Amino acid sequence: IVASGPVTQVLAVNGRIAARTSVRVRAAVSSQAQAVLAAEGEAVTAGQVILTMDTSIIDAQVEQAHAALEAQQALQRQAVATLERVRALGSNSPRAALEDAELTLASVQQETARLEAALRQVQRQQEEFTVRAPIDGVVLSRGVDPGQIVDLQTELLVIADTTDLVVET
Repeated sequence: IVASGPVTQVLAVNGRIAARTSVRVRAAVSSQAQAVLAAEGEAVTAGQVILTMDTSIIDAQVEQAHAALEAQQALQRQAVATLERVRALGSNSPRAALEDAELTLASVQQETARLEAALRQVQRQQEEFTVRAPIDGVVLSRGVDPGQIVDLQTELLVIADTTDLVVET
């Protein structure tokens, strides 16, 4: 009589168990590590903040970009008001005055757009000072401590996806 049942196979293999996917996390910018928010053996999720760096310099750059944009927006409001005044004068205003006001406004608008883009760029750079976990996994090693200077070559953490393991022989 033949009956169905579970089949078990035992393999004796020399080797080590390793994660199929692991990521060596490095910083995109150089700065001083302020807080390391993940420890060895700790589970992390993709997008979780795992390290913060000193942002004092980039914060100042963001403030400078904001101030420059606000000053430029004031110039733009002034150029709009000037153009409206020249248009309101109609034929009593020289044609050259109208052309000058229109060209000034166009130039100021272009500079405002440039400063808006510069602000977006520096805000994006500011985000780089917060390091997030790229994958769900477990922290295998931590190569940085608070206060340490971090550069682009510094290996901050190694994170492995322990849901998919392999035996390396």
